[in-house]
Amino acid sequence: MLAAALPENMDRELVIVDDCSTDGTSDILKRMAESEPRIRLHRHEVNQGKGAAVRTAIDQAQGDFCLVQDADLEYDPSEYVKLIRPLLDGRADAVFGSRYLVGEQSRVLRSGIR
Repeated sequence: MLAAALPENMDRELVIVDDCSTDGTSDILKRMAESEPRIRLHRHEVNQGKGAAVRTAIDQAQGDFCLVQDADLEYDPSEYVKLIRPLLDGRADAVFGSRYLVGEQSRVLRSGIR
């Protein structure tokens, strides 16, 4: 993910949240974080689930944009440029990718929803 192309040579950080793994993942992540200064590792001492992991990552992120990627690479990092482009172009306030939708983009506007 650190090697994924981003528009305009954007700086990046990789915020990893280990949600109390018990399979040795934590040790691997520690070694990765020690060897790569752009990796910021956080560990939940009690399993809290994906939602809590995402909230922790967003709270710890220091950049202007957050891109959420599961460890199983469900989403293709080569698609990051497409995902972030509407934000950089000022055409969107938020962008959500979907593995189920086909096509480049669709736009949904909701008025009156608070």
